[in-house]
Amino acid sequence: MKITKSVFLKGAINKEQWIDDEISEVLLLGRSNVGKSTFINYLCNNKQLARVSSSPGKTQMLNFFAINDNGFRFVDCPGYGFAKISKSIKKQFVKMMDTYLLERRNLKLAILLLDLRRTPNADDLLMFNFLRERNINILIVTTKLDKLKKNDISNQERIIKETLLIINHIDIIKTSSISKIGYDAVLEKITEYI
Repeated sequence: MKITKSVFLKGAINKEQWIDDEISEVLLLGRSNVGKSTFINYLCNNKQLARVSSSPGKTQMLNFFAINDNGFRFVDCPGYGFAKISKSIKKQFVKMMDTYLLERRNLKLAILLLDLRRTPNADDLLMFNFLRERNINILIVTTKLDKLKKNDISNQERIIKETLLIINHIDIIKTSSISKIGYDAVLEKITEYI
């Protein structure tokens, strides 16, 4: 699959604002500052699609993007784990995500983005286990591959697998927005689910 067209549709903070149809959705999740907007823009070959912010935690709603004339949609989730947002916004985030993850029939795949340089933290583990316990299809994508020395890559991948207690059927794809490594593999995997 190749993404030839990508368009922002709308932002939503509650179920009433979701798009009501049967189009498959791929949810993108990750810690604040993991490079989610950059990942979306490179995957879609559209540098203007998702806003890249200099201050993490700016996205505070679910953003819906039509891909290939509504062949499927990306749903960009607010980054989690950023300490500077208020408790009320954190509560709103948890409620919004619980509702989406538990009730959204359109959801076919959740892509959990992790910074390859970092050991998954408690928030990453919580999100991963939440997805796994609810039998949501998961693809783990690591970002910032280009920031690591070659010798450190396999060690970091091992640490991620050990931290998340990853079982064999969950894929990990390493990506770099600089060299565009891994993007074709991500698109191939998405095709299996939509």
